[in-house]
Amino acid sequence: MVTYHQPQRALDVQLELNFLELPKLKHLGLEKINKPLYDWSVFFSDVNNGEAMEQITHPDVKEAFEILKSVSATAQERLEAERRITYVRELNAIAGYQWDEGMAQGIAIGEARGEAKGRAEGKAEGRAEGKAEGKAEGKAEGKAEGKAEGKAEAIRALVTRLIERKFGPLAPEHQPCSPRQRSSS
Repeated sequence: MVTYHQPQRALDVQLELNFLELPKLKHLGLEKINKPLYDWSVFFSDVNNGEAMEQITHPDVKEAFEILKSVSATAQERLEAERRITYVRELNAIAGYQWDEGMAQGIAIGEARGEAKGRAEGKAEGRAEGKAEGKAEGKAEGKAEGKAEGKAEAIRALVTRLIERKFGPLAPEHQPCSPRQRSSS
C-alpha cells in the first residue's frame, strides 16, 4: 500500500510507479523545487489555460504542447499551418541560396583583389630586388675590373723597371701605356 509518507513503491527492479495528484502539486511550491515536473503538471492540468502554458520553459513540454495543438486543429487550421511551414522552408532555402551566392561572389572578389595586390607587390619587390642586384653586380664588376687593371698596371711597371735595370731607360715611344691611355689616343 502506498501512503502519503511513502509516495512511491518499487514494484520491481525495472518498474517504479509514481502517483501525482495534479491539483495538489500547485500548492506544494513545486515550481521552485523541480521546474520540469511542474511544467508537466501544468501541461496535464491546465492545457487550455493560455497564460499558464506561456510560462512553460521545459523544451519537451513545449514540444508536446505544439504537437497537441497540431493534432487537435481543424482541417483548415492544419492546411494553413502546412502552408506556413512550406513558406518558411522556401524562405530559408532562398536565403541559403542567396547566402551561398553572396559568399561565392565575395570569395571571387577577394581572390581577384588579392591577386592584383600580390602582382603589384611582386612587381615592386622585383624592381627593388633587381635594382639592388644590379647595383651589387655593378659594384662587384667595377671592383673586379679595378683590381684587374691595378694588377696589370703593377705588372707593367714591374716589367718596365726590370727592363730599364737590365738595358737602361726606354725611349718614350717604347714606354708602356695603360689601357685607358690607349683608348683615349
